[in-house]
Amino acid sequence: MKNGHIISSLPVFILVLLLIFAQVLLLTDCQKDHYYTRTLTKTQTITKKQISTITNTVSQPPLTTTITKGIDSDSTYNLLLDDSFIENTNQWLEFSIPEGISKVRDGALYIRDYTDDSNSQTYITNEFDDFNLEIDVRLVEGANNTMQEIAFRACDLGFYLFIFSTDGYYALARYDGDVATVLVDPTYSDYINQGTSNNRVRIEFIGEELKVFMNDNLLNHLTDSYYANGIISLAAMSHEGAYADVAFDNLIIYKPDNNPMQITKTYTATVTLTQTVTITQPSSIPVNPEENYEIIESSYKNTDSSGLYWYFAWKLTIKNVTNNRHGFSADIHFLDKDGFLLESDSLYYEYLNAQEQKTFQDYVMIVDNIGSKVRDVQFVINW
Repeated sequence: MKNGHIISSLPVFILVLLLIFAQVLLLTDCQKDHYYTRTLTKTQTITKKQISTITNTVSQPPLTTTITKGIDSDSTYNLLLDDSFIENTNQWLEFSIPEGISKVRDGALYIRDYTDDSNSQTYITNEFDDFNLEIDVRLVEGANNTMQEIAFRACDLGFYLFIFSTDGYYALARYDGDVATVLVDPTYSDYINQGTSNNRVRIEFIGEELKVFMNDNLLNHLTDSYYANGIISLAAMSHEGAYADVAFDNLIIYKPDNNPMQITKTYTATVTLTQTVTITQPSSIPVNPEENYEIIESSYKNTDSSGLYWYFAWKLTIKNVTNNRHGFSADIHFLDKDGFLLESDSLYYEYLNAQEQKTFQDYVMIVDNIGSKVRDVQFVINW
């Protein structure tokens, strides 16, 4: 057989795993050695651009916006599947049994496998032929030799299986009926992040050419022509402790297209937009503060001069000539014939709306010997 040998050289845990997959994944009809005769159906294409953090002006309620999402590349691709596991829209098999649990929740697909001689796996019924598959895989809790698995082109005749462990090992195999063939022996790689660190897996299977990448680094490159299409399955297997939890997220399946339809796929997302904004006055607002308002009337009157005090009433009518609400204060100065200050009154923290006109008035008491010298009043506006 091409690029492989019989299963007898595989470790026991891979043998057991392959037998388990054989029982579940032989679900669909598959094509064998028909790469150059089958008809490919054109799908939507997506311009691959990475989503970036969104910011906008001052704090607002959540709103809906459109985001182009995909792979960091300037090429166009046929998008076959995109799943962020916000909800189980692609109908992954969910279960809760004594052997394990599969559940889409909290923005990821979680598989819990209780330690025994079997694994826990889930799948969708979509079939794929040529594809690039990318997915984030992370051990949430469990022993450091927990197995994380992806099966592909799985059908009634067999399937391919990529396995890697959280202590840095990986292997590739093909299952044909009752016979498993090792394509890549268990191999240690520094490219695999160990423990609970996230790993980004990419599997590229175009025609008979198979490439496996880990965190953007090529793990292995081989050829195999047995199976042309089938479903995808995800699984976890615990070897120590009570159980292992593995999270799968940000799955995307696509393939290059030499003649794309040039349809950009978009996604609608709810985002809260925040940003610090610097507000500057529009050019219609004068730079000179005195041009922001108009004094309509300013006057005063001696209302009583009997006894110990002179009483002076004053009145100020002012208009805000801008298109913005504005605050101001005013000082009212009572002057003698030479312009010297005898007494003052004030307005504090008054506001005028845009284009609003308003009248303010009050009075002051000035002792007799000073009040008799008042000859003028000056209104000073602090805008």
